[in-house]
Amino acid sequence: MVGRRQTKVGNKRKPSAFIRLSVSETSSSEPELPDDICDDESDMSLDLGEDDVVASDRPVSPIQIGKFVLVKFELGKSKSSCVYYVGLVESIDNDVADVKFLRKIGPKFVFPEIEDKATVDKKDIVLVLPDPSSSGGTARSIAGHVKEAEVKHIYPRWVSWFFLILLFILTLLNTILNGWIISTDDMKSYVKCAIAIQNNDADEERKIKDILKVKFNKGFRIFVYALNLFVKVCQILMFVYDDEFNGNPLAVYLSLGLAFGIEILIPENKKRKLHVTTDDMKLYIKCAIAVQNDDADEEGKIKDILKVKVNKSFRNFVYALNLFVKVYQILMFVYDDEFNGNPLAVYLSLGLAFGIEILIPENKKRKLLHVTTDDMKLYIKCAIAVQNDDADEFEQMNDERKY
Repeated sequence: MVGRRQTKVGNKRKPSAFIRLSVSETSSSEPELPDDICDDESDMSLDLGEDDVVASDRPVSPIQIGKFVLVKFELGKSKSSCVYYVGLVESIDNDVADVKFLRKIGPKFVFPEIEDKATVDKKDIVLVLPDPSSSGGTARSIAGHVKEAEVKHIYPRWVSWFFLILLFILTLLNTILNGWIISTDDMKSYVKCAIAIQNNDADEERKIKDILKVKFNKGFRIFVYALNLFVKVCQILMFVYDDEFNGNPLAVYLSLGLAFGIEILIPENKKRKLHVTTDDMKLYIKCAIAVQNDDADEEGKIKDILKVKVNKSFRNFVYALNLFVKVYQILMFVYDDEFNGNPLAVYLSLGLAFGIEILIPENKKRKLLHVTTDDMKLYIKCAIAVQNDDADEFEQMNDERKY
């Protein structure tokens, strides 16, 4: 029961809001307090349940300045009935504490405009309340900024992944098409330009583009193409880190694969002109997760949706699933005892998966090499040997590759 009394309790000044309860002196359960504690301009609240508040003989947690507490006042000479006041400890002096009390308005406790303070004995503080929890507008706003900051933090980390994979793809294309080779400095320029785009720094972006345009001349369109790829990857990362996928690693890997394999590279084949929307991409990822979890019903359901939606282009969905399977297999072996998660093995295996196993064979006119998993392992070992300046290992791997 909640109410107000105008009589004084003992020699303490009565606060203006309290919880009134009848309790037994023999009760041994600790008070539990659901209702809200908050100030007038905050969403910070603490649940306090009036019906659950009972007296306790247990030791009270250490009383500290800045903590919310529950203060007991006995009603007259009767010890069977008392009231509880919620307040904030402002100062402590030996056996007494100065407490600023709250007023109950509706379902919440709030600090009144005119401060309501009293000095109470420590023995009358029956419970130190937990810190208020956040809920509502301010908390949601903060959470939104945190999520936005997390997403922004993702980009620089993924920029390096993206351009490492892109380097492998373009190097392979260079070998096949006798195009130009991209140096490390060029790659740095790409990354700087991509970061300038992310930061909306038009001047920096234009400056780097002008340098690259002069340098590559007709090949500048490939740079623009690379930037478009970067933008697509950023968009994909936005939704694989949302509440729907919650950063599922498979969603990350597959979305990158789809970005390279479907949205960007396949449309380069003018015969297909396939365009995959973000919603399609989400369906692909859900289906792949169903495959991973052996959830045949979910897999069949999503495939049926995609079959109707994509129609003749459904084979591209099957292609995307094959891409997932290949990447997943590669990730399995780069994290085995042989490679132990070597970062170079991860990057290179992904690049080889996209550049050799998946994308090049799609061009039926070339009908180039088919690379097995064992071949892939040899490539990775060879690359690690180069990284470690291990000439003997490099020669040995090269000899095995020749055979």
